[in-house]
Amino acid sequence: MEKWNNKIFENLDKYYIENYEYQYPQILIDKQCFRKGATEEDIIELEKKLQTKLPLSYRNFLLSSNGFVILDEYCELFGIAQINWFIVQNRDWAESWDDNDDVSDEKYFQYGEHQDCIWIRGKYMKTALQISSSEDGYVYLLNPLIIDDRKEWEAWDFGNKLPGAYRYRSFWDMMQKIYQRNFGGQTT
Repeated sequence: MEKWNNKIFENLDKYYIENYEYQYPQILIDKQCFRKGATEEDIIELEKKLQTKLPLSYRNFLLSSNGFVILDEYCELFGIAQINWFIVQNRDWAESWDDNDDVSDEKYFQYGEHQDCIWIRGKYMKTALQISSSEDGYVYLLNPLIIDDRKEWEAWDFGNKLPGAYRYRSFWDMMQKIYQRNFGGQTT
């Protein structure tokens, strides 16, 4: 997270700084997009509230940084206090995808450059975990109904403007792609 934070501030130009000053003034002053990490106890309490165990890559993120503002994406990855099921805050949005469930496994389980973001299953919207702000019609979600052999939940970069979601095998994979999109290379 520290490497990502440093890259953000190395690459800010005057135009973006002026745009961020209103929404994120303290972040610009401190030059720090990440927050103090959550405690294991905080995460256990969140898991009790959600009635589920979070995937390891996302738990590790929260332990490292209890929230993170991705300035280049105009997006805030939530801290523990803000994380909740997508449908709690976005029922209409989630239900607007109800008719989109007839997607074959062949189309759905394509990741990377071969996937088409329109091939999502609307039923997953009702069980997705919202882990970010929903600025400008985009939001990051975790899908607890698709779990890989590492017990990682599928992650979505979802937005009506796409329309649909770019899906990743895990939170970690999605964060790698967001980093690459903004700066090239791997976060490691």
